[in-house]
Amino acid sequence: MNVWDVFQQSRINKAYAMAGQLSMKPDTAKDSIDSAVQRVDDRVEHLALLCQAMFELLQERTDLTGNDLAKKMEEIDLRDGKADGKITPEIRKCSQCGRTVSPKFGRCLYCGNQEAPSSPFAKV
Repeated sequence: MNVWDVFQQSRINKAYAMAGQLSMKPDTAKDSIDSAVQRVDDRVEHLALLCQAMFELLQERTDLTGNDLAKKMEEIDLRDGKADGKITPEIRKCSQCGRTVSPKFGRCLYCGNQEAPSSPFAKV
Protein backbone atom coordinates (compact mmCIF):
# COMPACT_ATOMS: atom_id res chain seq x y z
CA MET A 1 0.00 0.00 0.00
CA ASN A 2 1.51 3.36 -0.97
CA VAL A 3 1.29 6.69 0.84
CA TRP A 4 -1.59 7.92 -1.32
CA ASP A 5 -3.63 4.80 -0.52
CA VAL A 6 -3.00 5.27 3.20
CA PHE A 7 -4.03 8.93 2.95
CA GLN A 8 -7.21 8.09 1.02
CA GLN A 9 -8.12 5.29 3.44
CA SER A 10 -7.69 7.72 6.32
CA ARG A 11 -10.06 10.19 4.65
CA ILE A 12 -12.60 7.43 3.98
CA ASN A 13 -12.44 6.32 7.63
CA LYS A 14 -12.97 9.90 8.80
CA ALA A 15 -15.96 10.27 6.46
CA TYR A 16 -17.50 7.06 7.83
CA ALA A 17 -16.95 8.30 11.39
CA MET A 18 -18.55 11.66 10.60
CA ALA A 19 -21.50 9.94 8.91
CA GLY A 20 -21.92 7.75 11.99
CA GLN A 21 -21.97 10.81 14.23
CA LEU A 22 -24.52 12.52 12.02
CA SER A 23 -26.78 9.51 12.22
CA MET A 24 -26.78 9.66 16.03
CA LYS A 25 -29.68 11.24 17.81
CA PRO A 26 -28.80 14.82 18.78
CA ASP A 27 -28.82 13.99 22.51
CA THR A 28 -26.48 11.02 21.98
CA ALA A 29 -24.08 13.11 19.90
CA LYS A 30 -24.10 15.89 22.52
CA ASP A 31 -23.41 13.37 25.30
CA SER A 32 -20.54 11.91 23.29
CA ILE A 33 -19.03 15.36 22.68
CA ASP A 34 -19.54 16.40 26.31
CA SER A 35 -17.78 13.22 27.45
CA ALA A 36 -14.82 13.86 25.13
CA VAL A 37 -14.55 17.47 26.29
CA GLN A 38 -14.63 16.35 29.94
CA ARG A 39 -11.78 13.88 29.29
CA VAL A 40 -9.69 16.65 27.71
CA ASP A 41 -10.48 19.00 30.61
CA ASP A 42 -9.51 16.30 33.12
CA ARG A 43 -6.21 15.68 31.31
CA VAL A 44 -5.39 19.40 31.15
CA GLU A 45 -6.11 19.76 34.87
CA HIS A 46 -3.93 16.74 35.65
CA LEU A 47 -1.06 18.14 33.54
CA ALA A 48 -1.40 21.56 35.19
CA LEU A 49 -1.18 19.90 38.62
CA LEU A 50 1.85 17.90 37.50
CA CYS A 51 3.62 21.03 36.18
CA GLN A 52 2.88 22.96 39.37
CA ALA A 53 4.25 20.13 41.53
CA MET A 54 7.40 19.81 39.42
CA PHE A 55 8.08 23.54 39.56
CA GLU A 56 7.53 23.70 43.31
CA LEU A 57 9.96 20.80 43.78
CA LEU A 58 12.53 22.62 41.65
CA GLN A 59 12.05 25.82 43.63
CA GLU A 60 12.50 23.95 46.93
CA ARG A 61 15.73 22.29 45.79
CA THR A 62 17.29 25.09 43.70
CA ASP A 63 17.38 28.85 43.49
CA LEU A 64 15.03 29.00 40.48
CA THR A 65 12.33 31.67 40.53
CA GLY A 66 9.04 32.26 38.76
CA ASN A 67 10.87 34.84 36.64
CA ASP A 68 13.38 32.18 35.55
CA LEU A 69 10.47 29.96 34.51
CA ALA A 70 8.79 32.79 32.56
CA LYS A 71 12.05 33.57 30.71
CA LYS A 72 12.54 29.90 29.77
CA MET A 73 8.93 29.64 28.56
CA GLU A 74 9.43 32.71 26.37
CA GLU A 75 12.71 31.30 25.00
CA ILE A 76 11.06 27.99 24.07
CA ASP A 77 8.01 29.75 22.60
CA LEU A 78 10.22 31.89 20.34
CA ARG A 79 12.24 28.95 18.93
CA ASP A 80 9.91 28.87 15.92
CA GLY A 81 10.05 32.67 15.50
CA LYS A 82 6.50 33.26 16.78
CA ALA A 83 5.41 34.32 20.27
CA ASP A 84 2.15 32.35 20.22
CA GLY A 85 2.28 30.38 23.47
CA LYS A 86 2.80 27.10 21.60
CA ILE A 87 5.63 24.66 21.05
CA THR A 88 6.14 23.92 17.38
CA PRO A 89 7.55 20.43 16.91
CA GLU A 90 11.00 20.19 15.39
CA ILE A 91 11.01 19.18 11.72
CA ARG A 92 13.30 16.19 11.21
CA LYS A 93 14.67 14.31 8.24
CA CYS A 94 14.56 10.53 8.00
CA SER A 95 17.98 9.09 8.73
CA GLN A 96 17.43 6.46 6.03
CA CYS A 97 15.82 8.23 3.03
CA GLY A 98 16.26 11.92 3.95
CA ARG A 99 12.60 12.85 3.58
CA THR A 100 10.72 14.91 6.15
CA VAL A 101 9.36 12.90 9.09
CA SER A 102 6.14 14.14 10.64
CA PRO A 103 6.55 14.99 14.33
CA LYS A 104 3.28 13.11 14.94
CA PHE A 105 4.72 9.76 13.88
CA GLY A 106 7.79 7.88 15.02
CA ARG A 107 8.18 6.27 11.62
CA CYS A 108 9.00 7.59 8.15
CA LEU A 109 5.87 7.48 6.00
CA TYR A 110 7.98 6.92 2.86
CA CYS A 111 10.43 4.16 3.73
CA GLY A 112 9.03 2.90 7.06
CA ASN A 113 12.22 3.57 9.02
CA GLN A 114 11.51 3.78 12.76
CA GLU A 115 12.93 7.06 14.05
CA ALA A 116 14.00 7.52 17.65
CA PRO A 117 12.18 10.38 19.42
CA SER A 118 14.18 13.62 19.40
CA SER A 119 12.99 14.43 22.92
CA PRO A 120 11.30 12.66 25.83
CA PHE A 121 8.29 14.89 25.10
CA ALA A 122 8.09 13.97 21.39
CA LYS A 123 4.84 12.45 20.23
CA VAL A 124 5.29 8.92 19.04
